Amino acid sequence: MSYRKVLGIIVALFSLSTAAYSQAIVVSATLDSSVMKIGEQRRITLEVKQPQSAVVYFPTISGNDTLAKGIEIVKITPQDTLKEKGGFTIKQEYIITSFDTGRYELPPFVFKSKIENFETRTLYLDVITYDEDLTNAQLTDLTDNYDPPFNWVRFWLYFAIVLGVLGTFALAYYIYKVVQEIKENNIVEEEAVDNRLPHEIALEELEKIKSEKLWQKGDAKRYYTELTDTLRDYFTRRFNIPAMEMTSSEILRALKYDKDAHEVLERIRQIFDVSDMVKFAKMEPMQDDNEMSIVNAFFIVNKTKIEVIETDEENSETETNNGEI
Repeated sequence: MSYRKVLGIIVALFSLSTAAYSQAIVVSATLDSSVMKIGEQRRITLEVKQPQSAVVYFPTISGNDTLAKGIEIVKITPQDTLKEKGGFTIKQEYIITSFDTGRYELPPFVFKSKIENFETRTLYLDVITYDEDLTNAQLTDLTDNYDPPFNWVRFWLYFAIVLGVLGTFALAYYIYKVVQEIKENNIVEEEAVDNRLPHEIALEELEKIKSEKLWQKGDAKRYYTELTDTLRDYFTRRFNIPAMEMTSSEILRALKYDKDAHEVLERIRQIFDVSDMVKFAKMEPMQDDNEMSIVNAFFIVNKTKIEVIETDEENSETETNNGEI
């Protein structure tokens, strides 16, 4: 056999083996849907069927790459290998999205082997707005009901928006409360000034206490509380002492050397002693004590009150004014 014949047989055998090798490798690329709304996600499935002896490399694409202008890769899944009789089936998925409407052409995916390269068919994807009708769109390559993965970017975006709105309301409410507090602190409430004499105010309160008949209704504690508070207020106005903040003993010591109060000290002591026993020792006072306390209170105020004596000049002026009227 000549050299040329041997070479020819070798080439023929190599060609036949190469053809058989090529026919044994099948690659494909499919879209789960050829139409999607803007911002949604679609899945491209790359698949290669190969014999056990073959080594086929998937396209080298990273998550930062784009398949076409306007088509972004969200995620690339790991390769999944399924062993079959006489070979393997290997799959890999690309999760894509787009935020621009239009018809996109996805170029063929190139698989490489030691002998030759294999290309998939060209894919087409229509990205539409939410106003467009999906019923008229052509749906192709719908292999199954695809549930897209949870979009964390969108979740955190919505979460930030909601948090921002709530934060705005909280800040507005805080500012409102601060402004209201400032206004309340700056507003000087004009309290009505009672120009009456101390004994006039005290006698009116004592008459009110007397008419309420608190101890007769079984509320002795409230009776003595109002009675002593009225006297404390009177002592504050009449003798210029902080009686509202003083104890009973301190009030008696403060009035001990006042000549106007000296004669009523024992009556003051009687009221405060009974009051302290009722309020702090929960004593049930006798009827005589209750009646004596209100009588002594009137006596104390009337005995120590300051009388205003009108001068002849004031009377003359009043008479003149009355005459003019």
